[in-house]
Amino acid sequence: MIRPLLDKIIVKQIRAVTSSGIIIPDNVVQDKRGTIVALGEGDILDGKIMPLKVVVGDIVIWFDFAGHAFEYEGEEYIVIRQSDIIGVVPPKSFLVH
Repeated sequence: MIRPLLDKIIVKQIRAVTSSGIIIPDNVVQDKRGTIVALGEGDILDGKIMPLKVVVGDIVIWFDFAGHAFEYEGEEYIVIRQSDIIGVVPPKSFLVH
């Protein structure tokens, strides 16, 4: 896997799918969600590296136009900065409907 640098985070986007299995295009989806697959070592603040607040496996939501999509070994990923993350989504078992 690619090792991101500093505050970069590599995310595998979770595609929105209807109950009948139809994939909803990215331009229709309100928020961007994905699972973190790799992290950089942290952000630089006052000359020191500050650890990131997220961990591999977290499901996160990020701003619409943030990040850069790329393909690696046949899989699509997005690289974003920690500052572009809106929040961490709890696992489905903890979501209130």
